[in-house]
Amino acid sequence: MHSSRDHRRFWVYALFAGWLAFIAVGAVLVAPAFAQSVGDLPEVRGAGSTWAENALQQWRADVARFGLKVNYQGVGSTAGRTFFIQNQIDWAVSEIPFQPGENASNFAYLPIVAGGTSLMYNLTQGGQKVTNVRLDAPTIAGIFTCKIRKWTDPAITSQNPGLNPDTPDIVPVSRSDGSGTSYQFSAYLRAVGVWPKDPSSQIDVQSEYGCGSSAALSDGVANYVHDDGRGKGAITYVETSYAIQRGRPVIAEKNASGNYVLPTSQNVTAALTLATLNPDRTQNLGGVYTNPDPNTYPNSSYSYMIVRTDSPPPKSQATGRFIVYFVCDGQAKAEPLGYSPMPPNLRQAAFDGMAQMPGAPAPPSMEDCLRGNIGEQFVKTGSASGSGAAGGSGAGSGSGQAAAAAGDANAADSAANADAANAGANAGTLDSGNAADVAKALNVKGIGGTNRALLIAGIGFLLVMLAPPLVAGFFGKRG
Repeated sequence: MHSSRDHRRFWVYALFAGWLAFIAVGAVLVAPAFAQSVGDLPEVRGAGSTWAENALQQWRADVARFGLKVNYQGVGSTAGRTFFIQNQIDWAVSEIPFQPGENASNFAYLPIVAGGTSLMYNLTQGGQKVTNVRLDAPTIAGIFTCKIRKWTDPAITSQNPGLNPDTPDIVPVSRSDGSGTSYQFSAYLRAVGVWPKDPSSQIDVQSEYGCGSSAALSDGVANYVHDDGRGKGAITYVETSYAIQRGRPVIAEKNASGNYVLPTSQNVTAALTLATLNPDRTQNLGGVYTNPDPNTYPNSSYSYMIVRTDSPPPKSQATGRFIVYFVCDGQAKAEPLGYSPMPPNLRQAAFDGMAQMPGAPAPPSMEDCLRGNIGEQFVKTGSASGSGAAGGSGAGSGSGQAAAAAGDANAADSAANADAANAGANAGTLDSGNAADVAKALNVKGIGGTNRALLIAGIGFLLVMLAPPLVAGFFGKRG
């Protein structure tokens, strides 16, 4: 009789322990389906690139309307990477990866937005704004190494017949801070064989070459050139959005095919069809710089977000929701801002990087992402279900508004100029070229990587909880 009670007691313990284990495992596995309310998520902080800042600030304002707290400070790529290493921020944005001597660990790169590094300038002739200057790479390098000091230099006038500005002196303006834009600018010129030094995030035309001026951050150099009091004759390198904001023209640059092209969204898209990804998702732009397509803007690239692969799950959840927003809905706003929406392969790479963050949300399907209109639902709940995405505007579609905006800022009104007209021509969509070859579905049906790990852990926990009473019951029965 006593033995029978012991058996029953053991099996009661076993069932009770199993029930507790079931509840614990179920809570772990089901909790992601009932994701945290956006109001419960912590604020996430980022810093870095000013090249990408205009897009980031737009996206940050967008998700703030849905309750997601994102803080971003455009302090330059170098400072952003430094703050990341010092654990002062949750993520950084940079045009270049960590450099030798920057001792970073537990991070992943993911693409964030594409665009063109343009040359914004301030010239008048007969009191009228000049808006149709064209330059090739050797001339651009000559200007920023102080070998070409006058807008009336034959190297310039041979490409721009009749150019005779009211202010003939050239004032090249470089960044005074560590800048990913400086790196991209010099990397392009170095790749085509006209820049005298290795690519660098530090370019000081005054101290290195003996002319020009400098200013901190993209806003600083753009404001210098825009200021008619000191900027007449000035030229700087900056992401195209800064020129569009100020209504200033940018140089039509000569590409590998011999055409002069503007950094419109379409022309950046055409160039980036020959961009390739390294295994760590950093960019290889060699094919972009020499792309033979007649519509390509040669100095095209994209920015990286640098995320932590050891961040606390709540931070990963908040950052992940922001990533899903800018990868999907946010790209539709890139073109009007002066950027270029990322093709599917870069969007996929962004989700691949996000997957390395512990506790990040599972991304939506690529079909839903490209369709757009899922951002509010995903930011609020961490899920795209029930978002009504089918009615959304295509995130990868071109509205044509950006081409018009870029044209206004970059002298597309000079349509009689065949090269300028060609520069504004439609060069295809972001789904063209190698993007279609490497794009793949994001949502593997079934249990994803994060949930698979949780399931295995849950089964292990269940076994640990059940093993003692089961074993005891077995031996008790035998006794």
